[in-house]
Amino acid sequence: MCGRFAQLIELEELVDSGLISDLSLTNINEVNKYLSEKQIRPTQPCVVFTTESSSKEASASIARFGAKVKLGGNSSPKLLINARAETALDKPLFHKSLMTRRCIVPVSGYYEWSELHGGKRVPYLIHPQGNQIAKLAGILLRDAVSGGEGVLVITTDASQSVSHIHHRQPLHLSQQETRMWLSRETSTKDISNMLIRSDQVKLHPTQIASSYLGDREVSLAEASTSEYTEQLRLF
Repeated sequence: MCGRFAQLIELEELVDSGLISDLSLTNINEVNKYLSEKQIRPTQPCVVFTTESSSKEASASIARFGAKVKLGGNSSPKLLINARAETALDKPLFHKSLMTRRCIVPVSGYYEWSELHGGKRVPYLIHPQGNQIAKLAGILLRDAVSGGEGVLVITTDASQSVSHIHHRQPLHLSQQETRMWLSRETSTKDISNMLIRSDQVKLHPTQIASSYLGDREVSLAEASTSEYTEQLRLF
């Protein structure tokens, strides 16, 4: 599961990561304003990258983390923040977005909590080795309440380096996979292969002080709220 992440990113790092070729983005000032967040929670704005059909160059936009969607019947919209890589293509809710509305969420790391004996939870910041930008696979969905854009992070089985903290992790993409994920010409087979392959990005978990996040009680209790319980049950 990926419930919080950081976007502490310098503009030059976007170029170094291969997401963009230079700093000529038309909305570069707006993008830069949002790339200084050490903790992005569900419903908060974040920077995502997409590719328009008329261009092979990635463009940046702002989307809310998560989207409220109707899951059928007369039920109230539920906030979803993740989609499981193993089943996303088979779910009507996600299939169209996987075909036409894929995006990249650049992060400096994401947060996870490990439960110790006695119920105490310890927070970790998990990031690629070398502290380079992580490029998370995402999809865009229309929020049923606000009508705005929401981004869901694709998750997969945790790699060996972080499985002792949590059994799920975001799907990290290599530079070549990033180009394929954003391309409008990528086949369904290639999308499926990226979703089911073993994660190749080496991750490094760093234990952090609870005070770093500034809201210890909320941080540790968040996963037990009804919205997050529903998220885990469904996806």
